[in-house]
Amino acid sequence: MTFPHQRLGQVPGRRGRRNRRRTDPPWRRLSELVGSATRAGNWARRSLPVFIIAGATVVLVAGSCLGYRLLTTSPRFSVRSIEVLGNRVLSDEQVRALAQVAPGDNIFRIELGDVIQALERTPWIARAEVSRALPATLVVEIEEHQPRALVELGGLYLADASGQVFKRAAIERGEGEQLTLITGLSREDYIERPGQVEKAIRDALAVATLYSAHPTRPRLGEIHIHPRHGTILLTYESALALRLGHGEKAVLDRRLRAFDTIWRALTPGERRRTRAIYADGSNRPDRVTVAFEGIE
Repeated sequence: MTFPHQRLGQVPGRRGRRNRRRTDPPWRRLSELVGSATRAGNWARRSLPVFIIAGATVVLVAGSCLGYRLLTTSPRFSVRSIEVLGNRVLSDEQVRALAQVAPGDNIFRIELGDVIQALERTPWIARAEVSRALPATLVVEIEEHQPRALVELGGLYLADASGQVFKRAAIERGEGEQLTLITGLSREDYIERPGQVEKAIRDALAVATLYSAHPTRPRLGEIHIHPRHGTILLTYESALALRLGHGEKAVLDRRLRAFDTIWRALTPGERRRTRAIYADGSNRPDRVTVAFEGIE
């Protein structure tokens, strides 16, 4: 059994409500659509640079990969020549072999740093630079050590002007000819205190330069570094010992001039009989002592 208020969709004791949907005015819906479109347009404008950059990045990466592949596989960039500059002791062929680069290697696949390291491991090479000359030439420029002295360190070694000992001298091949011999330094000192030994070599070379400034002096053959007596020069022909001692350049130069005075005063026979000249002032600062053979 149904009651009238049930047929009308009403609850007893309450007024009936109309069952209908609320609709917004058309102008409000149009405003919302316009706002949504505006927000979408603003987002697109803000995002456009990002899309452009991302697209450009993809194109660049793809192009770079393709370009790298072409550069590293094209026969056009296969090494056909190695130009060598700056070498005097080493031949072009020796430098090319030391570079460890084979003809036909791709010039872009060559690690220039590895080539430089391989070259600078060679004792004669002080410094190396390597560059590419496209399309197919590798340029190798080296700076070689210039030997200035032979140094006795448990064996004969070559040293440059900086005092650096850079290789064992191959005397049988003529390495060390016309070079002054430096003795009195130990191999142990060079291993434990290389900086001090290099300075001692530089100081000895400076004395050699000072001595050789006057061509009338007997040819210098050896510089002996004595811990107590200092610098002792030995001439090449007769092994005359000239003891200069310790001191700065000006002091040593003054002692060398005193030697010149004595040497000019000696007769040829006396020069041949002279065993040592002490110009270091060890006996008296104002005197130069001459020791002859057979006289103690």
